[in-house]
Amino acid sequence: MTSFSLEKSLPSVKVTKSLILNLQRSLLEKRSKIVSSSQQDFRFDEFSVSIVDDIGQGKVESMEEWHLDRFLDGTKRVTIHCDSYSQSRKFSATIVFDRERSWSRIQISATCEGACDVVIAAQRAVFEWLEPAKTTNWRYQPTLFFQGLGAVAFGSTATGAIRIVEVSPRLTTPLIVLSLALGAYLWLGPRFYPFTTFDSSLADRRGKTADWFEKGLFTFLVFGILFTFLRKSALGF
Repeated sequence: MTSFSLEKSLPSVKVTKSLILNLQRSLLEKRSKIVSSSQQDFRFDEFSVSIVDDIGQGKVESMEEWHLDRFLDGTKRVTIHCDSYSQSRKFSATIVFDRERSWSRIQISATCEGACDVVIAAQRAVFEWLEPAKTTNWRYQPTLFFQGLGAVAFGSTATGAIRIVEVSPRLTTPLIVLSLALGAYLWLGPRFYPFTTFDSSLADRRGKTADWFEKGLFTFLVFGILFTFLRKSALGF
């Protein structure tokens, strides 16, 4: 009998009811392979899905009990928890989908014969279901290290724009454009592009706004800088 556990960060995904149902079936199937040979002495068996939104927290024993086809507006976190153990065997899995990158994680542990293989197989099965649901929202959710680095870069760029006006006024506008674009990326980007998106009518509306934000940011950055260097030859000033 051996024990093994792992913890990994989750990718940026769009969470739907069908995705939770598929993950639920996958985890219960893995659990049954561990406990099937020790049903006589089983003492504890739990599965739950908890959903946190702006109103509060709800909890169901199966996602099939969730009476809605989509999540409520304002959903912040969905947690899948599976915990089963007997006197000699144990299987535990927790999957947390959160709007914030740092909280989106998976933990799996097992105590049984070939525990390492069991845990790795369960983790791979989960990530196979997540693969089609991946999004690119991680681009607007940098790690804490890069958030700090971006804040320093924003401050340096903004300060440079103020100081360089006396040395080279022509570079002032590009630096201002860069600092504004970087500020929008760091502080507005995460609001339009949460790390985990929960399927809801609010997510649909924000998706349209997010497309406008991304295109507008790109246009502002490119044309703001190009205009600075081309205006003299094109407009004469």
